[in-house]
Amino acid sequence: MKGWIYAVEFRKNWQIRVSIDAETDRMYWLDMNFRAGVLQATGRPDGREERDDAAELCAAQLWIWPAPLPLGVALRAAALWDDPPGNYYPAGRKEALQRLQASVRRAIEEAGDDERSGMIAAGWHGGGYVAPAMPGAVMAGSMQAIRALHADRGERGAAERYAARAHGQALAAASLAAAGAMQGRALLSGEAHALLAAAGAGRPGGASWNAVLQLAALLGRLRLSSAVAATAQPRRWGALAQALWRPRRRYRCLRCGSGEAHMRRTACAACGRMCAYCEACLAMGRARECELLVLGEPLEAAHAATDDLRQHERLARSREARLRRWGLQPAQFAAAGAALQLLERAETKPSQGGGNREASSKARAWSPQSVREFLLWAVTGAGKTEMIFPLIESTLLSGGRALVATPRRDVVLELAPRLRKAFPGSNLITLYGGSEQRWEKADITLATTHQLLRFARGFELVIIDELDAFPFHGDPILQYAAEKACAPGGMKVLLSATPPEELQRKARKGLLPHARVPVRYHGYPLPVPLMVASPSVEQLLKRPSLPGKLVKIIGKSVARGAQLFIFVQKIRHVEPLVTRLRQVLDEPVEGTSSQDPQRTEKVRLFRERRIRVLVTTTILERGVTVPMSDVIIFDTDSKLFDAASLIQMAGRAGRSADDPCGNVYFISPARNRPQAAAIRQIKQMNRIAATSGYLKKSLDKGQGR
Repeated sequence: MKGWIYAVEFRKNWQIRVSIDAETDRMYWLDMNFRAGVLQATGRPDGREERDDAAELCAAQLWIWPAPLPLGVALRAAALWDDPPGNYYPAGRKEALQRLQASVRRAIEEAGDDERSGMIAAGWHGGGYVAPAMPGAVMAGSMQAIRALHADRGERGAAERYAARAHGQALAAASLAAAGAMQGRALLSGEAHALLAAAGAGRPGGASWNAVLQLAALLGRLRLSSAVAATAQPRRWGALAQALWRPRRRYRCLRCGSGEAHMRRTACAACGRMCAYCEACLAMGRARECELLVLGEPLEAAHAATDDLRQHERLARSREARLRRWGLQPAQFAAAGAALQLLERAETKPSQGGGNREASSKARAWSPQSVREFLLWAVTGAGKTEMIFPLIESTLLSGGRALVATPRRDVVLELAPRLRKAFPGSNLITLYGGSEQRWEKADITLATTHQLLRFARGFELVIIDELDAFPFHGDPILQYAAEKACAPGGMKVLLSATPPEELQRKARKGLLPHARVPVRYHGYPLPVPLMVASPSVEQLLKRPSLPGKLVKIIGKSVARGAQLFIFVQKIRHVEPLVTRLRQVLDEPVEGTSSQDPQRTEKVRLFRERRIRVLVTTTILERGVTVPMSDVIIFDTDSKLFDAASLIQMAGRAGRSADDPCGNVYFISPARNRPQAAAIRQIKQMNRIAATSGYLKKSLDKGQGR
C-alpha cells in the first residue's frame, strides 16, 4: 500500500499528515460543505451555526507531495517532521514546505540505494533530489477560493453544495460505525475490511473502505499505521563521519512487538521495493512495512456508558455478597476477593473467616493507579475457573469487556459452556484458528493466546490462563500481545499453579500483588510424590520383563480401581511400554502422544474408564481431569522435566472429591533439583493450607496409599 503525505495549515499552525485516501483529506480540510455534513453526523447542531463551524474548521492551505510513497516511507517522513521530538511550528508556508521536503528526502535516504528506484516519481532522480513544483501539486488551494468557486455556480452550485454536505454526513456516519466496530482491535487492512463488511458498515456513494477508515482517523476515532515501523540508528560520530553517513533503518512490528531479529526483506509488488515483513507473526498474516495496520481506539469511559439498571445493580450489591453468590470455598473466596478488591480499586477487604491475609495485605500495599497485574497462584485442581467469575461479573457490571486467554483450542471449547452458563445474559464468543466468530464483538471473549495479536487496548479485564504453559511461557510476542490487549486502566490477571520463577520472586518481594490458593476445593492436601529408584525407561525396555517392584506399584493402583496415568519423556517409548504393560495386566492399556491422531478419542475412553492405563507424554500434563486417578512419572531426573512440569503431572491425581488422595510416584535412577523442588513446593502448599485453616478434612486410612 502507498500513502500520500501533505502539509496543512490549520488555525495558523502547520501539520504534516499521511493519508491512505487523498480525496477524503482534500474534502475534509478544504470543502466547507463536506465538513458541515461531517459535523452534522458527529453531533453538532443543525443549521447556520454548523456551517459557520465548518468554515472555521477548514484549512487555510494544503500542500501534498506530488506522488504517493510506500506507506512505511510516508509515515517515516511524517515522524521526521518532528525530529527531534517537540512541538514544531514552522514560521510560514516556505519553511513548512522546506521541512516537508527535507523530511521526505531523509526518509527516502534511509530506505537505501536499492529502494530509491521506486521513489523517482516522488521527487528522487539520479541520486540527487529534485524539489517538486509546489504550485502544481496535486492538491493545493485555499478555503476562500474553493468557497468562491462553489458560490459562483448558481443553482448548480447549490445542488453541488447540498451533495457535498450529504456525502460528508453519510461518510462520517459510516466512519463512526467503522470506528465502533474496530474498537479494541489491531488488524491488517484486509482483516479490517472483512470485519467492517461482517459488521454491516456501509460505504456511501461507492466510497472505498480506505476512505471510510481515513475519515475515522481524521476524526480521531482510529489510528492508522504501518504494520512494521522503521526508525533510524542515532548518529554518534563526528562531523565528517556524519556528513558521509547514511542512516540505516531498524524495524519493529507494531502488531507483535518483534524487533530487527525477526525481520525479513523481499521484493514487494504493492510498493515496488524491497519491503520488510515480520517473520515472528507470519502465521497470523503477513505484516509488512507497506501494510496498513488499523488500530481501534479503546472504549470511552466504560463506567459512563453503563446503563442505569446495571449501575444500580452494581451499587446495590456489596462485594462480599457478589463473592458469596458464586459458592466459593474459603481459600477461593479470599483469593478472588483480593483480586476483586484490586480490580474495583477498593480499600476494604472481604470479611469471611479464614481469609487470605497475605493476599489482602499485598493488595492494600499497592497503589491502585500503578498496578495492572495480579497473580492468582492456585494449586492444580483448586478451581481457578470459578475464581475468575466474580472478576468477569464486576467488569460486565461496570460496562467493560473481559478476555480470557488460554493456550489451547480444546480448553477454549471446554470453558465456553461453563462461561455461558455462568453469564447467560452476556454475549460470549470463542476465537481460535478457523473460528467463525473472529469478527464478532462480545462482552466476554474466550480465545487462544495467539488471537490476542488482533486486539489493542480492547478489554478492561484480561485473564491469562496457564501463563507458564506453552506457547505463552517464554514467548515475548504473546506477552506483548497480552499487554497490548489491556485497555488503559484495565487489569491483567495471571493464573498459574506453577508460576515462572521470575513472577514468584516478584511476589515474594512484594513487587507483584498476588494471592495463593494452597488447597483444592475439596479440602484435602495435595498428594505428595514418593521417590522410587529404578532404571530408566530406555534400560527397562531392553530387559525381558518389568521389575517386580514396578509391577507391584502398577498393580496396586489397578487393584484399588484407579485410573492410571503413566508419563514418559519420549514419544518413542510410548508403544514399547504399552506392549510390556499388556503382558502383565489384564486391564485395557493404551498409549498416546502429540503424533497420535486418535489422541482425543483415547482420552475420552480413558475418562469413561474403558481404558484403565494410559501411557502418555507431557501433552496430558494439563487440562485433563479424570476422577480416581494415580500418576506414575518415569525418568523424573530427565532434563526435559522441570519442577513445574512435574508438579503439573502430579496434579492429575487426587482432583476428585470422591478420591482426593491419589498416589503419585517419581521413578528414576537418580534424584535431582527439579524433583526436590517439586516435592518441596507441594509440601509448602500443604503447610500454608494447614496454617490458614483450609484443611478441614483429614485423610481416611483406606484412601490413596
